[in-house]
Amino acid sequence: MATQVTLGSGVIDSASGLKLRTNGTTEAVDVSTAQVVTLAKDAIVNGLTVGKGAGAVATNTAVGVSALSGSNSGTGFNIAIGYQTLAANTTGAYSTAVGYQAGYASTTGLNDAFGALALAANTTASNNAAFGAESLKANTTGTTNSAFGRASMFGNTTGGYNTAMGAFALQANTTASNNTAVGYQAGYSNTTGVGNTCVGTVTGYSLTTGSSNVFIGFQSGNYGAGYFTTTGSSNSGVGGAALAFNTTGSNNTANGFQALFSNTTASQSTAVGYQAGYTQSGASTGNTSFGYQSGFAITQGTYNTSIGHTAGSNVSTGTFNTFLGTSAGTDAVFNCTTQSNRVVVGDNAVTNAYIKVAWTVTSDARDKTSFAPVPHGLAFVNSLTPTAYQFRVSRENETATGPVRYGFKAQDILAVEGDSPVIIDNSDSENLKYNQDSMIAILVNAIKELKAEVDSLKSQLNGASA
Repeated sequence: MATQVTLGSGVIDSASGLKLRTNGTTEAVDVSTAQVVTLAKDAIVNGLTVGKGAGAVATNTAVGVSALSGSNSGTGFNIAIGYQTLAANTTGAYSTAVGYQAGYASTTGLNDAFGALALAANTTASNNAAFGAESLKANTTGTTNSAFGRASMFGNTTGGYNTAMGAFALQANTTASNNTAVGYQAGYSNTTGVGNTCVGTVTGYSLTTGSSNVFIGFQSGNYGAGYFTTTGSSNSGVGGAALAFNTTGSNNTANGFQALFSNTTASQSTAVGYQAGYTQSGASTGNTSFGYQSGFAITQGTYNTSIGHTAGSNVSTGTFNTFLGTSAGTDAVFNCTTQSNRVVVGDNAVTNAYIKVAWTVTSDARDKTSFAPVPHGLAFVNSLTPTAYQFRVSRENETATGPVRYGFKAQDILAVEGDSPVIIDNSDSENLKYNQDSMIAILVNAIKELKAEVDSLKSQLNGASA
């Protein structure tokens, strides 16, 4: 029948064997394999080594088979708990390893490893902290890394100064440094890309070699910010699924839920606001969109500037357009889709436009060609009917809005101009537009014709009185 032995407080003297302290003296005690030993609280006096091949340095604590079993077991103050924890340690000190083969290959480093196989391959690297099964498992000489979560930074070998928080965060990182990934699978595929920051579930998931990216935010459906970005660099995506489908595009800035969501390879674009630049894709470079769904439908258009709620939201392939104000470029003022080089200010609800001085317009002859006389004059003017008017709330509502104005009906002018209008822009037949500067040239012609008539009458009167 087995015998149970209970050792009281302060009776174990050293780790070199089981020795009991009795009345100030120490005596070796043989405990047969048939006996059970129970250690009471505070029974350890000068350190405890338990398990086959455990380290012999008094200031080390090793619990587990082959824990701290290296030739020298370090210079002290190491804690190893678990099978083969810190098994290869030779001269290292102040390391802590808890879990199956945690810190297994470490020889000289000062590291903390908690979890099965955490920092298992580490050799001489220092200042690493691994919390979670297989975290920093493959790390060999990479230093000053912090990995928190199951298999976080699993594949890192020599990369340093990385921080990964979350299961599988920076899981594939190998030699890259200075990356920060917070969230489940954040920066998951990154291998050699440096200086990336990924915050949120699966943000920057596909990053491989892209560098200096910032991705923050997650949308349901596994669309983290910058989710598909692989080699693109210097991108900033902040908001759920911002820049989610970007692959190789670089130097983009997206701030807002699904901003630049569909962008794939385009670069140098900026989108701020909910779904700003949402559809932008491959060839749509250099667009700037500020406001809710501004620049929403751009697919191939380049270098468009849209500022305001839904400004320029109908543009698809147009280029070098500028839209300023709510809904600018989307309604009767001018609905821009494929047109280019247009400037649209405000929407159809605007009743007054103010500026301190008149517009100064370039008119250098060196910039013009195909000169020809203006074909209209006094007869054209005489055919027009100036009118006072007010705008209506809408075509379905005759209620007047805004102040009384003086001007013309576009239809009246168009009837006189004929098939090749200049004063009236009829490219959108449902929303005719009036070019006031062109009317001035006709008025000048009319004045000149009137002067010629006056001069002729004067000449006749002078001849009659002679």
